[in-house]
Amino acid sequence: MTRTIMAVHAHPDDESMSTGGTLALFAKNGARVILVCATAGEEGENHGPRPCEDLGALRLEELRQACKVLGVSELRLLGYRDSGMAGAPSNYHPRAFSHVPLEQVARNIASIIRDVRPDVVITYNERGLYGHPDHVRAHRGTMLALEMARREGPQGEEPWEVPLALCIELPRSRMERIQAILEKKGETLPYPVEVLGTEDARVAIWLDVGPVLEMKLRAIRCHKSQLGPKSLVNRIPEEFLRDALGTECYSVARGIPMFHLFPSGPPEEDP
Repeated sequence: MTRTIMAVHAHPDDESMSTGGTLALFAKNGARVILVCATAGEEGENHGPRPCEDLGALRLEELRQACKVLGVSELRLLGYRDSGMAGAPSNYHPRAFSHVPLEQVARNIASIIRDVRPDVVITYNERGLYGHPDHVRAHRGTMLALEMARREGPQGEEPWEVPLALCIELPRSRMERIQAILEKKGETLPYPVEVLGTEDARVAIWLDVGPVLEMKLRAIRCHKSQLGPKSLVNRIPEEFLRDALGTECYSVARGIPMFHLFPSGPPEEDP
């Protein structure tokens, strides 16, 4: 039986950094992988090798390259505008994703859910990992869409109840280990561990993506425009990348984890 896994993200590069290993692992095992991206990431910074007048178009090009690396079956674009970081003037752009009515966002996502009928849906946790307004919007829109999709669509589309919905989590213990790695270089995480990290007890799924870590790293590096000097990929020593990026973690928003697909316990850490 072919499984369908669907991830809902806010910007190009989020899919690779947050869930790249999960998507690649499922694709490698024959699953149909659907990626939904809400914006083109227009408010990012261009650290790439070439200047461009349309950063959104460049980031979507990079996204498509990353999708090929990860084995994504289908990319769905919602077409909203990047809101930028919390408190930025771009938050108030009339097309900013964070200002689009929540029900409109949810209807669009629910339509995709009814169409592709996923077994698993993944998005950010309710804090948007670190409070980014677009991440929070993606979470809220997806959670509402799960309920909407259980009902018949406006054109008579058959309803679909998603068996399992997961939220991306950054376990406190993992973030502390990354922080310790960075501190040895005199550096730090972009946000405090207390902001980024989730209590380990909340994490239901610790997915070892080591077998596809190289694919994940290649996908991340497709997003050249976003790999500036502050990027974790550029700051973490190569020998620690597996420790930092080799496990992807989730809490359960609804449903029961399929433990033959998802392991339930944290990996053993090196002493």
